[in-house]
Amino acid sequence: MKVGIVLAVMLAMGPVMAGGAARAAADAAGPEASEPAVAGLAAFDGTWQTPDGRWRLRIENGTATILAGGDGRRPVGSEILRLTAVDGSTARGTYRFSNGGWGSVTASVAGGALRLSSGATSWAWQRVAASPVAEPASAAPAGQAAPSSTPAAPPAGAWGADPAVRETLARVMRDHPATDAYRECRQAHGPLDAATAMVLLEGTRLTVERHGRTVERLVTSGMIQPDRVCLDSPIQCGQLYYCASDEALFFVRRDLIVAVNPVGEVAAVQAHLTDPVAPEGPPWVSVVDQPCQVVRAWPGTDRVVWTGACARGKATGPGVLTWMQGPSVLGRTRVGPDWALHLDEGVLKLDLDLSAFRFSLSACGMQGDYRHVQVLAPEGMPPAVFEGPWVVDRLMTRAAAYATTLCPIPDRGVNNIAVSIATAERPDQPLVTGRNYERDALTWREFRNAPAAAAERAIQQEERARVQQAQREAAQARERQLMDLYRALRADLVNQARSFLSTGEANLPMLAAALDEDELGVLDRLERGAWLRLEPASGVQTVEHEGDRHYAATYAVGSPFARLEADMRSQRDFSWENWFDQTQATPPRRTTLTCLFEDTDAIPRESRLVEVRLLDFSSAGQRTTIRLLCE
Repeated sequence: MKVGIVLAVMLAMGPVMAGGAARAAADAAGPEASEPAVAGLAAFDGTWQTPDGRWRLRIENGTATILAGGDGRRPVGSEILRLTAVDGSTARGTYRFSNGGWGSVTASVAGGALRLSSGATSWAWQRVAASPVAEPASAAPAGQAAPSSTPAAPPAGAWGADPAVRETLARVMRDHPATDAYRECRQAHGPLDAATAMVLLEGTRLTVERHGRTVERLVTSGMIQPDRVCLDSPIQCGQLYYCASDEALFFVRRDLIVAVNPVGEVAAVQAHLTDPVAPEGPPWVSVVDQPCQVVRAWPGTDRVVWTGACARGKATGPGVLTWMQGPSVLGRTRVGPDWALHLDEGVLKLDLDLSAFRFSLSACGMQGDYRHVQVLAPEGMPPAVFEGPWVVDRLMTRAAAYATTLCPIPDRGVNNIAVSIATAERPDQPLVTGRNYERDALTWREFRNAPAAAAERAIQQEERARVQQAQREAAQARERQLMDLYRALRADLVNQARSFLSTGEANLPMLAAALDEDELGVLDRLERGAWLRLEPASGVQTVEHEGDRHYAATYAVGSPFARLEADMRSQRDFSWENWFDQTQATPPRRTTLTCLFEDTDAIPRESRLVEVRLLDFSSAGQRTTIRLLCE
């Protein structure tokens, strides 16, 4: 009988092997936990792979070449790492990131892991064993069969030819002693942990045979639990074992036999998108303070602030676009290789390499028609890439196409597809989520975009601050206007008061102003004689003066300075903050003036000048009384 490979998924019907988790942890730590410190570049030589086995590189003399994986800007066969200097246990060099650019990194080797760091970000590669052949058999615990010392032949087909699968199967045989405790398999190795199951099953489709029927099951991340695999539903689960005693590759779970086949690439998520983000023919808008233009990509924009360069009258190169409507900010777009967007002659276009993202199904119709796609951004991609609508829209649309390609459900179209987008560093913390309920259109209800919401909050906060600042500046300008008006009006009152003192001619408000400015000067002026413009008297009474009958007309007048300050305080933008520094805080003086006429014909019946001479004067507190002989 030919030596084959069998994977067994068995429900917990018998004894379960212990120690799988411990052995998995030991494997994650690397082949040697006590690996010596780095002594030179030679310590980095060898073959390394990412923890998920998707990428592999070979380091020789400090230069790393991609052997497997790769993407549009870092294809297989290209260099991805160059180490140039060693300082103690750390090497320095450059690394090609997902945008194709080279950046400085530090590297160290410990515990079978190559750790790279750039700024606050770090990631690890695992050393690949020199040969996938299983180690020689060792004494097995009582009740278990000794593991096979003969390496298993790789399974036929593309899945079995994958180096990561072959090496994982060899490691399983090495770390999990074989047992014959299961009916369909004479050499079962396991149970296997979730990380091992993910390497073996991710991106595969299972052919399930049961009672003469054959159905297919697409493996999703939701099917692989920490200690079991769920093929049909959350309750149809079993533990995963590797069987090395049969001639075919299959899973055994009671009467269930499953063949494993790779799914292959999905064209919808392999393209490099470079199309314009705005529809054809939108109008151009001018860049503030620069002699160039940019195509309007944000609705409602009437001008743009651009931090980058201009060439031939068009915005170009990296920078930040701030979309404006009048003084208000509508949105902000970062442009450049790190943001999956670029400007081409003023036209904003995508620069989105879909192959750099990792699309995976975590649910495929296991419960009804629900499908869920997880999209992981490349390592080092900042969350702010997803602030704008264009990159997110393309990723969500392609994720829906990915779901319908790998997990088509009859008559459901794109109905009940959920998508989550996260960074490679924090895959369990989605930045963008949405769920579509339409069959023939993508409308994305239950949509949440955390980076866009954060950017919107920042813009709203900036807008509130701008409006508040504009209001403060307008109020300050109004205060300055009020101050200037007050000074001009007060200066006019002072000039009127001084004019009366010099000319002896005034109306009653001018007389009151002169009293506020120079009380003694007013007394002297009245003693020498003056001319006052009096209005018609509202009431007259007879009085005796020097034995003769006279007719007394009484007038009351307030301080014009106090009235001016009261008028200023009633203005809308008046502020007490600095008002007292500018005003005299004049007390409200009240002046009563009585004019004695010898006959009734002399009493004013209309506004006219009257010659006056002081009879008596008294001032107490804020009240002043003046008696004049008037002709």
